[in-house]
Amino acid sequence: FIEEAERSLHDAIMIVRRALKNSIVVAGGGAID
Repeated sequence: FIEEAERSLHDAIMIVRRALKNSIVVAGGGAID
């Protein structure tokens, strides 16, 4: 359970970092590939 939570948190952080790096906010957050 904890590993899954860490993985989810890590994914969220990477998505945010990528969005900031690209200066793009993608509508419908699930569309980030």
